[in-house]
Amino acid sequence: MATKTEKRWQLDYEIEQHTEGRITASRLRKDRLKNQLFPFHRIGRSVYYDITEINAVIEGSRFGGDFDSTKRKAA
Repeated sequence: MATKTEKRWQLDYEIEQHTEGRITASRLRKDRLKNQLFPFHRIGRSVYYDITEINAVIEGSRFGGDFDSTKRKAA
């Protein structure tokens, strides 16, 4: 869950820093273009990702969930 000092919607390089390299900016762009794994907002040329969703995916994979199929299992 995002804290009060943490923005909920972050740019790709901010996500990469927040996740300590576990999810790279190139991975976010690849997933966005292929199957839109992560929810995002496009504002002009900038794309913002939902950090709470990213954290949920990381937690799911930490407990044996497959990173690529986390969204499919939830659906």
